[in-house]
Amino acid sequence: MSMYFTARGLLGVALAGSGLAASHGEAGPTVHVWTYNYAGAAPETVAKAQQEVSRILTRIGVNIEWVDCPRTPGERDSFPLCRQNSSIRPVVLRIFSGRPPAELASSPRVSGRAYLDDNGNGYLADVYTAGARVLAEASPSQRASILGHLIAHELGHIFLASSSHSRRGIMRPEWDTADLRLALSGGLLFNSQQAKRIASNLKARTDQSSLSASARRPRESQ
Repeated sequence: MSMYFTARGLLGVALAGSGLAASHGEAGPTVHVWTYNYAGAAPETVAKAQQEVSRILTRIGVNIEWVDCPRTPGERDSFPLCRQNSSIRPVVLRIFSGRPPAELASSPRVSGRAYLDDNGNGYLADVYTAGARVLAEASPSQRASILGHLIAHELGHIFLASSSHSRRGIMRPEWDTADLRLALSGGLLFNSQQAKRIASNLKARTDQSSLSASARRPRESQ
């Protein structure tokens, strides 16, 4: 079974390849990801998907701090951590059921999107659960793992500041059944070149956030 990605960060249910770039023992950047489970997926499914994303990104030295956010305004008081901190700009992940609207997808197999501006900057990613269901048809128990890979791919676009894809690894634009097995065995990863680029981009983003936060602080009178 072959499925495809489209350009501009749109993710079709197709990933393949292998790759590894980890700097073990070194403290890496931490990214805050706010998760809005608009799909109403089971909490354990979302938690397992988040664990899979963390596993993939930890291999390249990136730490994810997950914050679950409310589905409706009436639930805000139950999610006190999901509030904007002036010193930290989170990446927002929205999980929807079904497939993306037709105007966002040039293919019925598209399963997500990372929103990037012309300079590659982005803080918003959408993932649609239909892609994980399709890919996990032969193994429903692995649906959470597949969902995690779809999320990792979309976050990859944001961290790489690019809508492009690679010939191998988790950012590859298409895969087959063998590649799915690779993902389920834990071998679908970012490569070393991508890892270096992600580290550089996240450092620049952190530095910019620190400068912005400093500029907003009131100066003490002399």
